Amino acid sequence: MTRRDTAIVVLKEENGDKKIAFNIGAHDSETLLMFIENIRTERPYVHDVLINVLDRINVQIEEVRIIRIVNGIFRARLIFYLNGEEQRIRIRISDAVALALRMECPIYATQAVINDAGTSLPDIVVQKAEKEAAEKEEFHIGIDRLKQMSEEELKELLKRALDREAYEEATRIRDELLKRKSKL
Repeated sequence: MTRRDTAIVVLKEENGDKKIAFNIGAHDSETLLMFIENIRTERPYVHDVLINVLDRINVQIEEVRIIRIVNGIFRARLIFYLNGEEQRIRIRISDAVALALRMECPIYATQAVINDAGTSLPDIVVQKAEKEAAEKEEFHIGIDRLKQMSEEELKELLKRALDREAYEEATRIRDELLKRKSKL
């Protein structure tokens, strides 16, 4: 996996200045960004399917717990109740964050995780992560926005997407250009 295939997620302590940062894959970051930016797709993501299943059986996720770090990998659990009993399920940290955001449930980290990975990251690190996210954001444009862009704007955006190796976005832009040509 290259550097361009990962993104950094930074979780900040609610009543403090400690932050926990970890890498997630490109696909995982795309699903998070699509949710945060309220971009809808024709087909649901696996997180949405899981939430629909849980909703149908009346199970609500209570919280996400980041419980430890093993060989640099964050270990997390989903906590929910079934028939009045607490249930704990292991889950990848990226999936845990995606579900917590969608279900608006809290994310907690054990004191051991905060001690090991929590840091008062210098603002420059956070600013760099925010800048990288902003640079990627231009390629996470909704289909409705693509339809509103001129052909020249789409071609320029396609060139920039290819230069940055944002191939999924480049494919969406190319498809929009092809749809326009087929209508002529």
